[in-house]
Amino acid sequence: MAKVATQDAVDRAADELLQECGYDIEKVIPNQVAKKLGYPKANGLVGEKLENWKERRIAEGVPFIAKAPPELDEALDVTCETLRRLLRGVSGKYRAEDCEVHQREIDKWSDRFDKLEAERDEIQRKLDNAEEWCRTVANERDQLASELAATKGELSQEKAKLQVVQDQYDKLLKTIGAMSGPATDEQPVPHDDVTPETGRANPSERQSPQKRGRGRPRTVKPEPSNKSNAKASPDDLLDGTPWAKSSGSSGDN
Repeated sequence: MAKVATQDAVDRAADELLQECGYDIEKVIPNQVAKKLGYPKANGLVGEKLENWKERRIAEGVPFIAKAPPELDEALDVTCETLRRLLRGVSGKYRAEDCEVHQREIDKWSDRFDKLEAERDEIQRKLDNAEEWCRTVANERDQLASELAATKGELSQEKAKLQVVQDQYDKLLKTIGAMSGPATDEQPVPHDDVTPETGRANPSERQSPQKRGRGRPRTVKPEPSNKSNAKASPDDLLDGTPWAKSSGSSGDN
């Protein structure tokens, strides 16, 4: 594919030829521009773009450069060098300031990054401790749950044993109640001061006779009659109303 010459390429080649010809614009021809661009000869497209270049340079006053005073070149060189130095200095200054600001930003963000990394490490350490604590609590919870289950099992066993003992105790009470019967509650209660055979008071419990004083007659306590003996019979004592019975019997006699 043939290489197509652009307007910028034609302009650069024509400017170089113009400087070599001493700014004589008429000496810049299409074939020389084509050779600068690497073509063997110019074609219609190169010629059209060269004419466009000439119109713009003529408008800029290139044909009158040779008529300018010679000392203007030196002044222009100084001016251009000064302008070049100024532009380079200003651009360098702004670039240096930009680099300094950029470096400060880098340092600031680097410090911020280091601080964030330290905070992240601290949070990670706390998180690891919290996870370890959670695992410990979970293990303790499982252990307590196991102990609680074992204790409930033991409690159930003890309740079962207690129920068996309670049942045995109730059965024993029923057996004792069946063996004793209702007559056991009516047995007589012995009294220490009454003999069960005669109903008489125990001779050992009798009151000793009073000693006779000097010059006093001795009195003899009469023996109790059969009726008084009958009052202390075991049947009357068991009934609980002996005196009523004895008084009733004496009335009948």
